Amino acid sequence: MASDKWMQRAVKHPGVEKAKARRNGVSTHQQLERDSHSSNAKVRARGNLGLRFEKLAKKRRGRR
Repeated sequence: MASDKWMQRAVKHPGVEKAKARRNGVSTHQQLERDSHSSNAKVRARGNLGLRFEKLAKKRRGRR
């Protein structure tokens, strides 16, 4: 689990994407997709990081 420490440092504002999705009335995944195509670099990076975390979580569920 030591390799997962980078994730803790990468997330500066946990829960911000989920809250943003709730405000917009869409799923978290849909919000991450929207943000990954944003012209704002910070929003785009946050969206891409969220999508990467989804892929990692999916991969871990498959291992169990």
